Amino acid sequence: MSEHTPDAAAPPEQPNKKNGMASLLATVGGVSAGIAIGVAVGLFVLGPRLAPASGAPSPRAGEAAHQEAEAPAEGEHAPSATPSPIYLIENMVLNPAGSNGTRFLLLSVAIAAKDEATIGLIKARDAEVRDHILRLFGSKSVDQVWAASERDGLRKDVLAVLNGLFPGGAVRTVYFPQFVIQ
Repeated sequence: MSEHTPDAAAPPEQPNKKNGMASLLATVGGVSAGIAIGVAVGLFVLGPRLAPASGAPSPRAGEAAHQEAEAPAEGEHAPSATPSPIYLIENMVLNPAGSNGTRFLLLSVAIAAKDEATIGLIKARDAEVRDHILRLFGSKSVDQVWAASERDGLRKDVLAVLNGLFPGGAVRTVYFPQFVIQ
């Protein structure tokens, strides 16, 4: 009987060059498709969402800013050709009246002054300014600071307090760049 044994001296099989080329083409095609999809998503999905945040004015934003510039709010001065210098007081934390420590307000106040000299005075009296603002907001209830419709009233109250500290219309207006109630 003859035994059939595989030929030990036969060379190992060579990989098929066609399969190797097809695999390489599939990889290159997949990478190219991934890059193309990423570019398309960036241009058509993320780009329009990020464009307003980048500071590029939209037509509607320009109209709103123009309308606001025409009519200053009560207690504010008309806008000038040069912007008012601003002093920023950041991250003031307090408990509104009647909250028993269960609620807090995180607040930043930007103070627009008539000139740089006034900014120097505000900086020199920073602790006093902070104290007056904290006392004002600490006397308000959660309901009084919660409603967005009350913000203009709060702004006028802060403006009145500051113009009491710095007479002569030294403070033009105030802004609340950070206003978080928890």
